[in-house]
Amino acid sequence: MKLSTWLSTRGETQTEFAARPEIAVHPITVNKWATGRQMPRPASMAAIQRLSGGAVQPSDFYPTPAPSAAAPPAGPPGS
Repeated sequence: MKLSTWLSTRGETQTEFAARPEIAVHPITVNKWATGRQMPRPASMAAIQRLSGGAVQPSDFYPTPAPSAAAPPAGPPGS
C-alpha cells in the first residue's frame, strides 16, 4: 500500500506523520515520499513499515515495472 493511501485511510496528515518521534522529518520530506519524488532512507522505511503494521512495505516505494510487451504468437510452421 502506498504511504499516501495509508495516511488517507487513517485520516492522518503528512504533517502529523512527519512529527511522529519515529519519523521526525520535515513535512515536505513526507510529501516527497508520499508522491514518489523521493525515497525514504532504509531506517525511515523500516519505521514506516512498523508504524503501518506492515501495510506499507519498503517495496511500495519502488516504481512498479511496466509489463513487457509479449512476443507475437508464432505462425504456423514453414510460414
